[in-house]
Amino acid sequence: MLELTNTTVLEKYQSGSFTEYRIPAIAVMNDGTLITAYEARRGQGGDWAEIWIGVRRSTDGGRSFSEVQYPHLKITDLSVKGTITWNNPVLIADGDLLHLLFCSEYARVWYCRSQNQGVEFSEPIEITGCFEEFPFSWNVCAVGPGHGIVASDGRLIVPIWVASGAIRMDLDQKGRIKEHSPSKAGCIVSGDRGKTWTCGFLADEIENGSETAVVQLQSGEFLFNFRNTGPDGCRVLGISDRNLRGLTKQWSESSLPDPCCMGSMVNADGRVYFVNCMNSAETGKSLGKRINLTITESLDDGKSFKPVFMVDKIGGYADIAADKDRIYVFYEKGMDGKIHELVLKCYHRTGEYSDYNCTAV
Repeated sequence: MLELTNTTVLEKYQSGSFTEYRIPAIAVMNDGTLITAYEARRGQGGDWAEIWIGVRRSTDGGRSFSEVQYPHLKITDLSVKGTITWNNPVLIADGDLLHLLFCSEYARVWYCRSQNQGVEFSEPIEITGCFEEFPFSWNVCAVGPGHGIVASDGRLIVPIWVASGAIRMDLDQKGRIKEHSPSKAGCIVSGDRGKTWTCGFLADEIENGSETAVVQLQSGEFLFNFRNTGPDGCRVLGISDRNLRGLTKQWSESSLPDPCCMGSMVNADGRVYFVNCMNSAETGKSLGKRINLTITESLDDGKSFKPVFMVDKIGGYADIAADKDRIYVFYEKGMDGKIHELVLKCYHRTGEYSDYNCTAV
């Protein structure tokens, strides 16, 4: 069962020097330190606003957090100074290392690391070159958001997406704002703990694939969970072999209704947990209401899922992490078209689950 142990609101709408806080990412280190990352947006918000990447850490199970730091400010490349859209943080807990990836202007990708559980980060280096290896002519690229994984052989795997979008000169005369579709989703890979990165694959079978989650299964294969813009109103799942050469199987998973929003997965001791707003897109619309934020579970390597706990009646983007006996959900709580809070909930997990707890705590 899952038992809520603590709830912490990390950021609130119009608090501090930013207007809105979005796009949560979370990782848990071997010593139990929690690391959170997110976008801090100024002005009217939106994906192309002035955005900073904030990181905070907790050493008491998420009850309190450090002051925010902004790793992107360490970049000394003069070509990325000024008002920039920094976006899509991705965290990976990797033994004694913490990896952080993010983007600038949906056009360049950066990587840095921490060797002291997120106390400080190295200067970010650009890794956009691995995206240029994909056989797709893109003008928008992004990692994640959320978290990547460490495979059983030590490789780092990060879900990504790229798009060839129309340039919106009506919104920005400099041509920096572009549509996020048509798009393809896939992954990038590092075999040397982040020192170098290469392209994995793009899932040609998934129409307008974008924000994606990945876990490694007990079989050694990888399960990818795609945000779906199609009319079926649910997640699309796919299996890749160990070599990440592409999908060997893909299907629409009707047991995972989705309003076309970010969701996240984690493999905890052979159990695959997924969190998303379990609400189908409204008929005739591409987006549904982001409500019923729910944890679902698979005990058979992603072949079937069942809901086990409702996190919140009102949700949004959400990331999930796990250690030996806890589940952490870091999520947006949105109302009236705005994200009012970034919330962390910690659950203690013991024994087997019986009935679905549909009452959000």
